[in-house]
Amino acid sequence: MLIGYKAGARDFDGAYHQLLKSLRYSLLMTVAIAIVVAIFREPLLSFFTKDHEIIAMGSTLLLLCLILEPGRTFNLVVINSLRATGDANISLIMAFISMWGISVPLAYFLGIHLGYGLPGIWIAFIVDEWFRGITMYFRWKSRAWEKKVLVQNQVTTTV
Repeated sequence: MLIGYKAGARDFDGAYHQLLKSLRYSLLMTVAIAIVVAIFREPLLSFFTKDHEIIAMGSTLLLLCLILEPGRTFNLVVINSLRATGDANISLIMAFISMWGISVPLAYFLGIHLGYGLPGIWIAFIVDEWFRGITMYFRWKSRAWEKKVLVQNQVTTTV
């Protein structure tokens, strides 16, 4: 909301720096929570099941979340910031390209072809999230979104 508000008011520098600030806070919180979950992964999982195979697999996936969740946060914050400025088409196009061009083929390759199973699929998710986040971050840094702002300046006069 802050970024959309600032972009609509033509405060492009304010919107630009707001993303950087929001991204920094979001990543710090995500990493902190992911570390806590990773540390307590086995007791957390044993709350739901006593099956040692499920706990072992879940533990592996929760460790991979140390890499996945910051990437997902990065991706979500940047893409939603671009959408808030009116630059929504590029995120849709990149989502399609990344999910169908990277995530699905890589999930098949790692999970089935190489036999890594669910952890291989999780690694494909990691690559997809980080690829989209970094790509969209470069879009943000290019400031191309400034030309996409939907709200036009309106001059009001009082009589």
